[in-house]
Amino acid sequence: MCLGTPFFVAKGSDDLAQEFSILAKLKLNTKDIQNQLNALQNKTISIGADTKDFDMSISVANAVLNKFLDTAGAMVDQVYELDKSLTEFKKVSDLRGSGLEKYTEQLSEAAEITARTTSQMVDAATMFRKSGFTDKEAADLAVVATAFQNVADTEISASQAAASIVSQIQAFGRGAMEPIHIIDAYNEVANHFAVGTNDLSRALELSAAGMATYGNTFEEVIGLVTAGTEIMVGRSAQVARGLNTISANIVANSGVLQKYGIQVKSANGDLKSTYDVLAELKPVWDNLTDAERQALGQTLAGKNQYRVLASVMQNFDHGVEATTTALNSEGSAMEENAAYMESLNKMGLLKIALTAGTSLELSLLSYIGDNIMAIGNAKGIVKRR
Repeated sequence: MCLGTPFFVAKGSDDLAQEFSILAKLKLNTKDIQNQLNALQNKTISIGADTKDFDMSISVANAVLNKFLDTAGAMVDQVYELDKSLTEFKKVSDLRGSGLEKYTEQLSEAAEITARTTSQMVDAATMFRKSGFTDKEAADLAVVATAFQNVADTEISASQAAASIVSQIQAFGRGAMEPIHIIDAYNEVANHFAVGTNDLSRALELSAAGMATYGNTFEEVIGLVTAGTEIMVGRSAQVARGLNTISANIVANSGVLQKYGIQVKSANGDLKSTYDVLAELKPVWDNLTDAERQALGQTLAGKNQYRVLASVMQNFDHGVEATTTALNSEGSAMEENAAYMESLNKMGLLKIALTAGTSLELSLLSYIGDNIMAIGNAKGIVKRR
């Protein structure tokens, strides 16, 4: 690159717009980007001619120019991603034209709550629409899903976060709990016990539907998964499968449990939850000999899942505490999301041109920091609006 010429040579005014299919008034509109690039080019004079006058080092100049180019390229990538996401969304929604445009703008504004991209919001909304939620419900739930991305212990996509939430809503029924409670419980339990949000979400996705049919609540399943996974570290999926097996075998072997004074059904004839049965079994289990535990354990869990039952019973007190923590977790996820946002602010990363539609110029200013401020004082090179 020659420093005596402008650093960015813009395409013709309509070139970018012709290369992508995107909504006309969207904040990340390709024509908008082209206009921004043209405006920046007009504001930028020949750096080669001015570095001496303003005592600006060549290394700093190159850093600024490279960041402009990187940011411009990233914005174009975002256009591709958003167009791809909208294509998938249109398969599950009847929104078109101005209605889709307005909906996408609303998602873009909501994305500021969690510092996620508009395309991620659309991806999450698409997953919720596939699961039968309305467009409005999907938009509201997309905020919950992207907040889950922020508080999760491992990186997950917006679609994966949405799918995890959907699995619990379907397992325990709509109206059984607020969707935000799902990620509140995951987050709070992961903060206080030796399990991660990924352990809990993976296990609940595998076990919730089956466990719900045996009368267990969402919080009780979290407690049982926590009890087992703290012992069987990194094997929450195996714990989940084992709990499903144990639940079925408890019902099938009610006569065996009666010998230990444990009833599988309540006084009114309703099936007790797996959690309640194991809570009654806990003091009995602690007083059994090793041989007796092996015999009862193989009956209730089978040879392959005996270790799951043994782990849950050994650590059952922690399971009770985790269940209580999940029940009292209100506000946990959004509080941590707020801390996440504050952290981004402190690092200077919350100027989200690629997320919330901020102009390319402001994006540059946020990334360059002190360097761009110094250059900004150099007349004619970079100006604030």
